[in-house]
Amino acid sequence: GGGGRMNFCLPCVFLAAAVNVLSKVYPRDENTNVTPSVLEKTSRHLLHAPNHPLKIIKDQIAAYFAQPRCVIPSTTHFAVFDRVHPVVTMQQNFDSVLVPKDHVSRARSDNYFINKTHMLRAHTSAHQVDFMAQGHSAFLVAGDVYRRGCFASEKI
Repeated sequence: GGGGRMNFCLPCVFLAAAVNVLSKVYPRDENTNVTPSVLEKTSRHLLHAPNHPLKIIKDQIAAYFAQPRCVIPSTTHFAVFDRVHPVVTMQQNFDSVLVPKDHVSRARSDNYFINKTHMLRAHTSAHQVDFMAQGHSAFLVAGDVYRRGCFASEKI
């Protein structure tokens, strides 16, 4: 028997004060509004599921733009980024694409915030500046995006 000893999971207690997204842990705060059912969706990887319509479409788009006639100049390498972590900073999601500080798209009611500095990306453009800073000039960023109100039900 347990002899009155309490059994509990320390990692579970620790994670109650944090948000775990694809093995990266972020502290919760008063801005946290992401739900467990939305967090579960981050691990679906539909863009890599064989025969999934999203994978088929992504592959067709990437193949089209990878054709030499689509990339200017023709020596430019066309890159596809489709395994980018879905958590971004507020700066990446809003400031880097010049969304004004008072714009309605920054509303808590429209986004899934991890905390006051991080969120689930609302669009893949959140990664553009980072890839351009790495020297990429022709690329496709594909990935899930997360906007509150976009799921008919959180059971999708």
